[in-house]
Amino acid sequence: MARLPQPLKRITSRAQEIMDTLLYDPEENQMLYFTSILDEFKELIEIYTNLFPELIEQTRSKISHSTFAQGGDYVHRGIHCPSPILSLLVGCNAAFEIESPDKATDNFFKYIFDAEDHLIAISHYDFQESSEIPDEMEFTIRKGQDEYGISFHNDWNEVTRVSKVAFHENGQPKYYAVSKYDESEPELMFLHYEEYVYEGDTPVRAEVYFGISPELNMFEKHSFILEPESH
Repeated sequence: MARLPQPLKRITSRAQEIMDTLLYDPEENQMLYFTSILDEFKELIEIYTNLFPELIEQTRSKISHSTFAQGGDYVHRGIHCPSPILSLLVGCNAAFEIESPDKATDNFFKYIFDAEDHLIAISHYDFQESSEIPDEMEFTIRKGQDEYGISFHNDWNEVTRVSKVAFHENGQPKYYAVSKYDESEPELMFLHYEEYVYEGDTPVRAEVYFGISPELNMFEKHSFILEPESH
């Protein structure tokens, strides 16, 4: 499966009249669609909770090589964020590759790949706590044209985030969805969702939905024009 595109260098919003902010007035069919994604995530949480040891063993059997990067804490997976635009939306472009953990001066990620160069696991390290024991691990699971991410935190017995990237047949991402999860407050799952529009193989627009909550019946939507870096 093709690797995700790198984040675009520039992003500009549409004029205000087409930003289409939809607080507290979501379209019914759209909310049903988002609810179905969250329901799928809840099923995955139920399946994978307490399966951390099995996922570790499966990953170890597939490891081919690893890379490291520092920074990008506020973006899902840092420099390997499944979204081609999220790092720009949150204003976090400070992540960069490092040769090894002993070169780190702040929090960093370890990216684990299989022999086909697929990203199969991601470890995040809190530099102040330990450069050897991660504080979060994520495993990628591929099902057909979809790639899921299952994240565990601290004691490894609880799923804390689920993500999904759906791909077109040419390997370009169709949409990206992600939600954090707290087993003490399972009703407070907010979905982040992005859908991409292409001209040929070039992404030209992104529809981004923030804070999607079926429980509160609300979300906020913005449309962005994507402009590739000029050479």
